[in-house]
Amino acid sequence: MFGVGCLKFLAMLKYLVILFLLVNLVSTAAVDGFSQEYTHAHCEMHIAPELDELDPRRIHGQIHMKQSARGGPVDVLVNLTGFDVTSQERNHAFHIHVYGDLSDGCKNLGRSYDNADEDKTDIEHLGTTGNFGNITRDDTGSVVTSFTNNRITLKGRHSVFGRSIVVHALPYTDGSKGSAGIHIACCVIGRSE
Repeated sequence: MFGVGCLKFLAMLKYLVILFLLVNLVSTAAVDGFSQEYTHAHCEMHIAPELDELDPRRIHGQIHMKQSARGGPVDVLVNLTGFDVTSQERNHAFHIHVYGDLSDGCKNLGRSYDNADEDKTDIEHLGTTGNFGNITRDDTGSVVTSFTNNRITLKGRHSVFGRSIVVHALPYTDGSKGSAGIHIACCVIGRSE
């Protein structure tokens, strides 16, 4: 009833429909997974062990970071407690340091992280990549805040995984050049789900 050409056409059409369905299924799954997929990081903050036992600062808590699989800004959620409520100082410098070496407490973390240090292309703005500015404790000695950062990444060669986050005793000011006081708490940034 059908000619050979018509049968060949129907077979080819059947093959194309199956191919279309498979490609559509795979691409839909990839797009859906891609748009919903994030890279997550976690940092478990601990008090600097080098602080005196009588020091009222007993900072601990978590920092979570999330970045879309497509890249873009990193969302940062900070939930810390244990700040000294008797201190006049409510603001504390808060930023990423180059190393994640906690073998000697919070002492071996290097300077503030900046991916321009690696490239040697933006010497004028050293220390700006990982500088989150200041966090401000409330009357209970806690910091609960969130922000978005466009300078750091959880992907590629400039990823902050394995680096540290430090809370300093004093606030950061534009001209402080590393004089934000001692490290009073720190953690290492790790990958999480």
